[in-house]
Amino acid sequence: MTFKLSPLPYAQSALEPAITARTMEFHYGKHHAGYVDKLNKLVQGTPLARLPLDEIIQRTARDRNATAVFNNAAQVWNHDFFWRSMTPDGGGSPDGALGRQIAADFGSFDDFAKQFATQATGLFGSGWIWLVAGADGLRIVIDGGRRSADDLRISTRCSPATCGNTPTTSTTRTTAGRSSTPFLKSS
Repeated sequence: MTFKLSPLPYAQSALEPAITARTMEFHYGKHHAGYVDKLNKLVQGTPLARLPLDEIIQRTARDRNATAVFNNAAQVWNHDFFWRSMTPDGGGSPDGALGRQIAADFGSFDDFAKQFATQATGLFGSGWIWLVAGADGLRIVIDGGRRSADDLRISTRCSPATCGNTPTTSTTRTTAGRSSTPFLKSS
């Protein structure tokens, strides 16, 4: 199986002005594409080459001999998930069950947004900030590196193709202490 860069679900300029087309070109066209290319090189000629992305992540997550494969596979998954977690028509306070849960767990959407932004901008270097739903409600989880939501054992069980429509999950990617605006998707 050869992994391919998943197409964006919107134009590279669709999230402007919060995320510019130039930023998208860099993070999608270079960063994300680089993880895909490196993963293909790493699994070529190995038994992992026949597996889907999520299975590669599961099989290599705790294998110290497969760290490079895991790092690249997890970043491909994270980026696929990230692009589908945003929408040009998103933003603002979600309604319905997600809005009620955010208010219950964080006080209000504004309080959640402040906590999320504070955590994201406080992360040194690059990493992922996850809003996750668990048995104990919603929480913000920080990962300063390569792991995926699945590896952190905090995700709802879904694929990057379907998670974008799951209203209980949001992500943001941070770089150099700046966070992108989370464009929550509600279904």
